[in-house]
Amino acid sequence: MLSILKISAISFLVGFYVIEGILGDTHNVTNFPSSSTEKSTSTISSNPTNFTNPNKILGGDRAQVGQFPHQVAMLKGSFQFCGGSLISTRHVLTAAHCTTGQYAGDITVRVGSINSQYEGVVIQVAYIIIHPQFNRAITDYDLSILVLQEPVLLSGDITPVRLPSIFNSRLTVGTVCQVSGWGATEDGGPTTPHLMYIDLAIVSWEYCKEKHETLTENMICAGGEYNMDACQGDSGSPLVLKSDSFSKVQVGIVSWGNGCGQYGVPGIYTDVGRFSGWITQQMLSS
Repeated sequence: MLSILKISAISFLVGFYVIEGILGDTHNVTNFPSSSTEKSTSTISSNPTNFTNPNKILGGDRAQVGQFPHQVAMLKGSFQFCGGSLISTRHVLTAAHCTTGQYAGDITVRVGSINSQYEGVVIQVAYIIIHPQFNRAITDYDLSILVLQEPVLLSGDITPVRLPSIFNSRLTVGTVCQVSGWGATEDGGPTTPHLMYIDLAIVSWEYCKEKHETLTENMICAGGEYNMDACQGDSGSPLVLKSDSFSKVQVGIVSWGNGCGQYGVPGIYTDVGRFSGWITQQMLSS
């Protein structure tokens, strides 16, 4: 009986949300040059403990209370080093490169606040589930799940994000999404404790592959407009469909990129739709 109840609760959060065919919120995609030189063969540092490279949402706006009720700050002491998203009362979805080599006992999460340093609720992480195929060399299969020591009490400021359908998660080029996170508001500037967000459009996989040779089918791309981007430390934070709905749908996880906010160079996100099945399995077994 307990197993049935558990499955029902998680199924409600995951759902079978049809993405393609109902997305009406798109805008004109910037026509990037047809050819350009790869700016760097190395990706953004995948070591979240490299504190010399702060979190960034470039060109963003300040989030309002309750605007992103699924947003999670990952903390070591009082230092916010990565982001994540609440996907159930006991599970947080984030990037694998944020958790590889980390000890769960050193990590807490802050939920229900747009400030990384105060308010909301702070909960200890019990253990970490990293995707078994995570490839650090090319940042592939870049996702992991934090299992919390105690369940989160849901409220208007704390609500799990929804996952896209396993069977119909293909995004249309030009679909407008939003990425949120804490940190510097200009390249090289100081971090900010206030949650920031920015609208970014989905870019074609083929175009993105021209810019990033190591791109795989587990990744999606967004952005590419000058000085409008996520960057180091925003790793693990959610990319969601732009919507006025209280409960949003997560389609990506901030993963990596070459530089930050460079024109014509999109940022890379783990494709959540490809992993809805694996994520659900881990939630059911933990």
